[in-house]
Amino acid sequence: MKRAECFHRFTQEIFISQLFWRVGKPRCLPIFMEISNMTKEMLRELAERYQSVIAVMAEGVVVQLKDGSIVECNESAEHILGLTRDQMMKRTSMDPSWYAIHEDGSPFPGDTHPAMVALRTGEPCKNVIMGVHKLRGELTWISINANPIFHSNDPCPYAVVTTFHDVTAHKGAEQAIQEREAALSAMSQASHDALITINSNGKILFWNPAAERIFGYAAAEVSGCDLHELLAGLEEQEQAHKGLLTFAKTGTGAIMERTREVMARHKDGHFFPVELSVASYRLNNEWLAVGSVRDITARKEAERKLQEMAMLDGLTGILNRRYFLELSEQEFKRCRRYHRPLSLIMFDIDHFKQVNDTYGHDAGDTVLQAVTQTGRAILREADIFGRIGGEEFAITLPETNLVSARHVADRLRCAIGNLNINAHETLIHITSSMGVAGINHEIHSIEMLLKCADQALYRAKNAGRNRVETFG
Repeated sequence: MKRAECFHRFTQEIFISQLFWRVGKPRCLPIFMEISNMTKEMLRELAERYQSVIAVMAEGVVVQLKDGSIVECNESAEHILGLTRDQMMKRTSMDPSWYAIHEDGSPFPGDTHPAMVALRTGEPCKNVIMGVHKLRGELTWISINANPIFHSNDPCPYAVVTTFHDVTAHKGAEQAIQEREAALSAMSQASHDALITINSNGKILFWNPAAERIFGYAAAEVSGCDLHELLAGLEEQEQAHKGLLTFAKTGTGAIMERTREVMARHKDGHFFPVELSVASYRLNNEWLAVGSVRDITARKEAERKLQEMAMLDGLTGILNRRYFLELSEQEFKRCRRYHRPLSLIMFDIDHFKQVNDTYGHDAGDTVLQAVTQTGRAILREADIFGRIGGEEFAITLPETNLVSARHVADRLRCAIGNLNINAHETLIHITSSMGVAGINHEIHSIEMLLKCADQALYRAKNAGRNRVETFG
């Protein structure tokens, strides 16, 4: 075949091959008109027309003969590979000066180049990714398609048309995404908070190691399970399923974009407090939710202890003066509003200073604790019991008139008098004096009622101690 005819065939088939690669047709490349029926002028015009199309293609085009030598290329090929036409001509894919690599960075041998494979097998190679180092050392990533071309009735290709385009930017974006995903994965692995992703139906898609530790379920156990049926109570499940209907359409909901405290269920069935934050994002036309869950059991326990420290007397464990008065005032107002009876007992330990001076302050503390335990055993849950001074105690008795309150005080006095308190292997016996006052129309606050009970206590002291006196 003459050179002009050969070039025409190449350019024609290159053009046709490009069309076929784009529309996904089979590799058969028919020759649309017999060269013998064409004049030289027609042949020249057709070749120039095909060549001009190839020249302006953004994709690189290279034609190699059966031995692999390059006989034609377009300007895009020169630009992408960083070589001139003269530098590429007659070189083959087997040339060791090509420095190509696979995506994993390993060498890309010349005999596995898509063009050489297509020539060897007669089969096209599609979308092969290759990294090519240019002369200046710059790495360019290309996606290659190699299509063999044949003479009529010859099963062996006599040439191959290779097209390729630069995917360096795409590879860079892919690498950035991979690096970002690796960073997010590392953060997820290291996080002390549970990170959970669900789809718009509430099914679990992601479950990090902290979630395994906090909830007791392995990731494999919960994948695809309904999050709320797994971790929420029945009432919360109903609310969540209603909320998911809105979330699936809008990506919004009452729980979104704010932190809240809820109770969650562990694998073993017990409920515990968690702090929950939820955000939404859209992926593949579906709304997904990612939640950060923090176990706040320890924090809640610390808060409870702090609250107890603020409310309770550190030695006896009953209410301190401030909270005794606060709770008693609330009960006082309720009884005044509904015209219900209410009484108050104020008592102290007789000669308590002598206990401290004789047996020491540790023994005095033991006495106070014993008195407290005795009071708790006698009083009702509704009664308000507090330590309001060193050895002074007060009890608010809701729904109790003055007569009944005096009986309670006398029972408590007797129980305290019968105590055998062991302090450092020494038995200590104590007595107590008590004053009782009841609510009436002249008493307008719990402070006034306390002062009335204090006056009654003072009378009990003056009357010889170890007795109960009432106000009025």
